[in-house]
Amino acid sequence: MPDHITRSPNNKTFFRMPDGYGHYFARTSGRVYGTMELIHFLTLLSALWYQKEPTHPFGLGDLAESDGRGMDDHKSHFDGKAVDIFTIPKDPSPTQRRKDHKNIVTWADTLLYDQKRTEKLVRLIADLRDRGFPMIQFLYNDPKISVPGLTRKGGHDEHMHILLIGKRTYSDEQIEEKMRVRHVL
Repeated sequence: MPDHITRSPNNKTFFRMPDGYGHYFARTSGRVYGTMELIHFLTLLSALWYQKEPTHPFGLGDLAESDGRGMDDHKSHFDGKAVDIFTIPKDPSPTQRRKDHKNIVTWADTLLYDQKRTEKLVRLIADLRDRGFPMIQFLYNDPKISVPGLTRKGGHDEHMHILLIGKRTYSDEQIEEKMRVRHVL
């Protein structure tokens, strides 16, 4: 798992999502920054997912820009509390991803979509939500997957959109500790 989390050079309250074993970056845009709460949520999710599915990492889409500026194509991805997480394909190999790294497998693509693993990921996200990471939004459109708080909205057939409430604050000491901690479970 990641050795450390680094602070954004452009916003002292933002941190870069580190590389990890349970996820890969599904985009090359550089939108990989968030608040410590979001990064903590994602590193924990990544570690837990890797324990369950070491051969099927999930794709991380956009988080936020390093300075927190707004994005024309993602209105809720400006404050470091939002993330897109892509569905799990049946074949997780990097050679099956397009050159832009976008996972284009939707829930309706029964030949490529791994509904069972994606549901397992949705349930893990819901479990983390219930364990201290409250969410304003948890969006995904697969009609066969249902957990409390999950809603459907156009444009979310190939990814989940999560927006944390972000009420948790970390002291400088807690941030420094989390920046150094290996997520070994």
